[in-house]
Amino acid sequence: MTKCKRWTKKEIEFLKNNCKNVLYRDIAKMLGRTKSGVNRRAYLLNLDGKKVMWTNKEVDFLKNNCGVMSYKDIAKKLGRTSNSVNHKAFRLNLVGIVDWTKEEIEFLKKNYKTMLYRDVAKRLGKTYKSVAMKTSRLNLRSNKMNLKTGYSSWNKNKTKGSDERLRKVGKKSSKTKKRRYKEGKIKLSGCAKLSKEDPSWQSGENHPNWLNGISFEPYSPEFNKKLKEQIKKRDNYRCQLCGDFIPKFVSQKRRLDVHHIDYNKKNNNPNNLISLCHFCNNSVNKNREDWTNYFQNKIGG
Repeated sequence: MTKCKRWTKKEIEFLKNNCKNVLYRDIAKMLGRTKSGVNRRAYLLNLDGKKVMWTNKEVDFLKNNCGVMSYKDIAKKLGRTSNSVNHKAFRLNLVGIVDWTKEEIEFLKKNYKTMLYRDVAKRLGKTYKSVAMKTSRLNLRSNKMNLKTGYSSWNKNKTKGSDERLRKVGKKSSKTKKRRYKEGKIKLSGCAKLSKEDPSWQSGENHPNWLNGISFEPYSPEFNKKLKEQIKKRDNYRCQLCGDFIPKFVSQKRRLDVHHIDYNKKNNNPNNLISLCHFCNNSVNKNREDWTNYFQNKIGG
């Protein structure tokens, strides 16, 4: 990954003195930088760059050839960008060569739920972007497979317990939220706001999952390292809920725990013990009867 080249005082002075007379692309060539880099620096310095106004000849050429030539060809002829030509045509209410016919719009409405944008584009001889823009303008809800590049999302059917990337994203977002809260850029709401005002509002007996303090009961001496290792070895060091493979201790949040299926800490029968990762072990504290039946059927089967 290349590091950004810092702007020197001479370069900043040169930009300030020439931004109104010289185009950004020419300034970029003179300074050995990219056009986007010069544009960004000028924006940060609140500078107004030189604007290339449209002449009457260019406007007439655009009006005469808008329905015959594509925006790219017109841009090449006029020495402009295709975006510039597109915006000018939109302001002049001109209909370009890429306009949609009624038959094409009807085909899109009939097939946008079952076909991908790329397949519709091939059928109609259009681009992927053109099809995507048209569906949004018609307020059509597209197929979920059309997200971004036309494929399903990367985090589909994945959890924080089974995917390392999801864990990293979650940690990064939580750190960012904490930092933004300290800086006063965001405000707490809902449960977070209540817990900040009164930390005991959902702790101990006030918690909906409170079961007369069962979690504070000590484990029996039989529940030792040897027994835990036997259960983990039996389950091939794999979480029996998400399938994550954890052969060794990694961290407090990423480790393999041994769970009591009936939530009785004194019942250390091997048929009552099962291997779960730390994330899944915390998640099964809710709906205990359902989880007990689920794991008993799994061990029995």
